[in-house]
Amino acid sequence: MSVTRLAALSLLLALLAAPALSAPAFWAPTFWAPTLWAPTFWAPTFWAPTLAWAEEGERPVDAAAQLEAVLQGLKAKDAETRVKAATEARNLQDAALTSPLTRLLSDKELGVRSAVIDALGARADKSARKKAASALAARLRRLTKHVADQPELIQVIEALGVLQQSHTIKALMDDIDLEVDTEVVRARLFAVAAVPHKLAIEALITFMAKGRRGGRAKHRDLADKALRYATGAQPHKENRSAGRDADRWRAWWRENEKTFRFDAVVAARAEAEQAAQAKAERQKEKRAKREARKNKPEGKQPNKPRKQKKPKKPNDGGGA
Repeated sequence: MSVTRLAALSLLLALLAAPALSAPAFWAPTFWAPTLWAPTFWAPTFWAPTLAWAEEGERPVDAAAQLEAVLQGLKAKDAETRVKAATEARNLQDAALTSPLTRLLSDKELGVRSAVIDALGARADKSARKKAASALAARLRRLTKHVADQPELIQVIEALGVLQQSHTIKALMDDIDLEVDTEVVRARLFAVAAVPHKLAIEALITFMAKGRRGGRAKHRDLADKALRYATGAQPHKENRSAGRDADRWRAWWRENEKTFRFDAVVAARAEAEQAAQAKAERQKEKRAKREARKNKPEGKQPNKPRKQKKPKKPNDGGGA
């Protein structure tokens, strides 16, 4: 332990010792000067180990109490309480929440299921993301087999896109040929495109080829857009219809597969989305300012004093 850290600990111990406070040397400037003027004394990393109140892996009391409250809320008989608990669970990253949330995917209340889907889609831990994605993929299959509410179906698909797990690609692509709703097809394709894995690229190209044989031009166009989203590439840019050709995409992938970097595409995509969001915020602020000026009551403007004309010089009739 460094001399500076020992001095800092001495400060804390001295504050707890009443007799030390009355010692003249305690208040002498020369006693604390070396410690207080040390650069490391004011560094955030200096006090972190010293003031750590809990050992690694131990939850703060408040966080543990909040977690327990959420777990109990998920078990509540009242649907409103379950919705509230699932909503709070979205912002809590604890492995203990994954299983209780997945059990509520089959809750009889749509509001509960919707909050649970959002919470599962927000998992951050690698293991929790995998488990959440598996549960959502199973839910997707059940929703596809039965007459389901479309918003819930799309919500599940979008959550899978956020989780980006390669083992869910099959569930997203299964039965997609049976879908007649363009929005559902689009959601499925872009959820697959969000997965940074070669299986996603291959699945989209295969779907495009099926669309060509089935004569579904709209589906081919959606697959093309999804591939562009997944790869950041625009092959055959000069010929838009060529970009929707599955054979051309397959040839492009064979040429670029070995050197393709998904991390670079994901980073570029995130940067573009941030730029678009910032632009949308600026436009929103401009609209708000225009509305504020438009709705601002117009007060009567004070009349500006008229400029008095200078009196003309009398004409004395004299000549130059």
